[in-house]
Amino acid sequence: MQTSLAGDFSVANLEKHQTLLKDTRDQINGWMQGHPGDYR
Repeated sequence: MQTSLAGDFSVANLEKHQTLLKDTRDQINGWMQGHPGDYR
């Protein structure tokens, strides 16, 4: 993800990559739901 953002964490660039950010968040949340003992 940092490669996709190219180190630019400005609001404009984050908005440009909003779909990538949300999809990544959802994938992490989904993984965490299936592995509750791994992140306590």
